[in-house]
Formats: sequence, structure tokens, C-alpha cells
Amino acid sequence: MLKKLLKYDLQWMLKVIVIYLTIGVALGVIGKLIEFLPDSLIFNIIEGICKGAAVSLLITGLVNAVIRSWVRLIHNLYKDEGYITNTLPIKTELHLISKVISTLIIIIGSSIILFLMLALMYLNKDSIEFLIESMKIYASLADISVVGLLILVVLLLLVEILFIVLIGFFGIVWGYSFNAGKLGKSFLFALIIYGAVQIINAILIVVVALFNPNLYDILFNQVEVMDYELLKGLLIGYTIFYVIVCGITFYLTYRKIKKGINID
Repeated sequence: MLKKLLKYDLQWMLKVIVIYLTIGVALGVIGKLIEFLPDSLIFNIIEGICKGAAVSLLITGLVNAVIRSWVRLIHNLYKDEGYITNTLPIKTELHLISKVISTLIIIIGSSIILFLMLALMYLNKDSIEFLIESMKIYASLADISVVGLLILVVLLLLVEILFIVLIGFFGIVWGYSFNAGKLGKSFLFALIIYGAVQIINAILIVVVALFNPNLYDILFNQVEVMDYELLKGLLIGYTIFYVIVCGITFYLTYRKIKKGINID
């Protein structure tokens, strides 16, 4: 049953997102192809317009993956469509799981397309070699492999985006459990949990700084030189922190929606 829910959720969300991604990729390819035309002002302008529009559309597609996941949850469970959805012999919490997984799939796919197109449009042989060498230097200083560094950065970005998605789900599920002011309460609950996480994050950073002289100097003594092993530790620490936060946020949302929903 989860496969069928994933299919319908993906189809609904991709109806709009695929348009942004397709046009963005097309403009990016056109912009790249224009590079091979004779060098002239008009071609340079068209190239810049195509590449700029491509980046804008691809980023919009990624942002829409987050926004449409929230809209999907509201319309599928709490609006008129919810009267049909909730008569199906499917546990309500399964709908939440489906939407989390489908959103994660689209975010990963959109991100891959975005980074591939950025590489296609703006990287050349020299810049690629420079980027690789720079990453090797940073990885060596941080005592980590280049692949490990890339995995840490990508994983951190992914869990941070997932956290934004989950606090939206959390706000919706808790906000729509009330009889009035549902949307406003949804924003309020989401802001509360976001603010709480940021406060906890700040407290943890200060506590860690008390035991790490390098981080303490950066935070309180305005020292701008960072130990690269500290950077590795921060990447790992932030990733673990957001994985835990995502798990707690999902658990609270899951427990709440499992108790039942309040349809408009």
C-alpha cells in the first residue's frame, strides 16, 4: 500500500516541479551550447540570460519540492479530498510516511539535477582541476578523504532541508488539530520548534566551545583561523545533531497524526 501512496504523492508533486526542472535543464543546455558560437556581445548576453534563468528555475523547483509537500499534506488529509482519503482502509500515519519519503526522493533528485547543471554551465577543465586540488588540500588538512568530505557536506545539506520539511509537517499536523485558526497555528507551531532547535543548537555550540580553545577563540575572540580538524568535527556534529532533531520531529508528528485528524 505504501508503494501506491508513494506513486500518487510523487505524481501530484511532480506535476509542477517537473516543469521547472525541464525548462531549467533546457535553458542550461542552450546557454552552454551558445558558448561554442562566435564570441560577440549579443551571444554573451543571451548566454547569461539562459544560464541565469536556468539556475533560478532549478532552485525554484527544489524550493517547490518543499512547499508542495506541505500543500499535499494539507489537501490530501485536511481539505475536501480528506473525506475520501480518510475512508480508505489505510492508516493515517502511513500517509505521513509516504509524503516524507516522496519529498525526500524529489529533493534528492532536484538537488542532483541542480548541481549537475551548475557543473555543466560554469565549470571547465581548469576550474574542475582547481576544485579537485582545493578539496584534496582541505581534506588532507582535516585528516579525511575527499569522498568523505563530500559525503559529509552533502549529508548535512540533505538533513537540514529534511528538517525544514519535517517542521512544516509538524506545524500542519499540530495546527490542524484545532477547530479554528488552523493555518496560523501551523505557522506558530513550526516557528516554535524551529526556534527551540536553534536555541539548543546555540547552547550546544557554546558548551563545546568551553572545551575547545580553537572554537572558543573563533566565537569570542574574533580569531578567523580555523583548525580544519575542527571543521570536520563541526560537520560531523551538525549532521548528527540534525539527524537526531529530524528523528524527534518526525516521531512527535507521527504520534500526533496517529491519534486522528480534524478535517475542515
